[in-house]
Amino acid sequence: MSLITAIDIGSHSLKWVRVDCNSGQRPLLRDWGRELLEEGTLTGNFNKLGLRKPAVFRDNLVQVLTDSAARGGEVALTFPDQFIKVFFSELDRLQDLTAKERQYTIWRLRQQLPSSIVSDCILDYQHLVTLRRDTGPVFKVVVEAVREEILNELSRRVAEQKAWPAFTNANSFCCFNLFQDQLDKGAEAEKPVCLIHIGHYSTTFSFFRNGILEYVRILDFAWHNFVEICVRVAGCTVEEAHQKLRTEELLPETGKAPTAGLKGISLFCELFEEWFREIEQTFTFHKSNHPYIDKPQVYLCGGGASLKNLSSFLGKLLNAPVSLLDPGLAVNMEAVPDLNERLGLSAALGAAITWGTQDEETLPVATQTERSSQEVVAQ
Repeated sequence: MSLITAIDIGSHSLKWVRVDCNSGQRPLLRDWGRELLEEGTLTGNFNKLGLRKPAVFRDNLVQVLTDSAARGGEVALTFPDQFIKVFFSELDRLQDLTAKERQYTIWRLRQQLPSSIVSDCILDYQHLVTLRRDTGPVFKVVVEAVREEILNELSRRVAEQKAWPAFTNANSFCCFNLFQDQLDKGAEAEKPVCLIHIGHYSTTFSFFRNGILEYVRILDFAWHNFVEICVRVAGCTVEEAHQKLRTEELLPETGKAPTAGLKGISLFCELFEEWFREIEQTFTFHKSNHPYIDKPQVYLCGGGASLKNLSSFLGKLLNAPVSLLDPGLAVNMEAVPDLNERLGLSAALGAAITWGTQDEETLPVATQTERSSQEVVAQ
């Protein structure tokens, strides 16, 4: 499989990429595009998909499939993290070399997880690590759950326009694959790594230790809220707010809101206080349950990471190194010189690469195959 088309069905826009996965050392972005959605067209959460303007959404989707020349062929789809829940589970045995064995494992996981949550969900999993305990090996897996109704509805909308979804996954899991090399560098340095994906309606925190995913939290506060705050503070339009957030220094680089002289910026930070507090609590909770000595390396990705000064602000807030993850590190993106545009394409690129480089049925989580055979001693 060489030229891959992937579509990111986002809450703010539909983004598409065509990626050549056999172009040399790095995959090559051949073409890309973006179709903005009217605010409120696609909303919802884990429990329900909110498609308030189906006719408008259909027209936007038709335009994307036309521009990407995807009709009549297979596509990879990725969708917002707000529609999934993530669980970690342990199994006393694991055999998943065939589709039948994987279905049996999913059945076993369904018995372990809360039935009130997963009864009408599609589940998939990835083996993370094998723990050696006195009673024998224990297989730790991460499980991704999405409502069957939501996944079927998104796939059906695409199929109605004569494009066939061959791969689907949530944004953050696609980003894991895209940025695998960068996440591995933290593993080599034996430092915890946190990947923060900032979408339109949700912020996802994914913590890794030795390259293995160990904690995920999805927070319902992201770019959409940034825009609302900017509109309130600056008295501007929604369109102007999107531009201001990316170009003006609304967040001070000090990591603290100024107390005088810049009333507008101070109010901006005060309104952001809920998000900052949740970030601090997330890191505190993770450290209390997964103790570490070294400061974690924090990476920001996704379209919401384009908020100006965010990496330096969070670096001071968390007292940890924070940096943007440019998808241009993983994909040749000479066709997209603007960093903010590249950040917004991260999930679509991850979906294309995940699907395009799989030799077998694609799994939902970007954990390399060789990691499945890692063995560690349980503490």
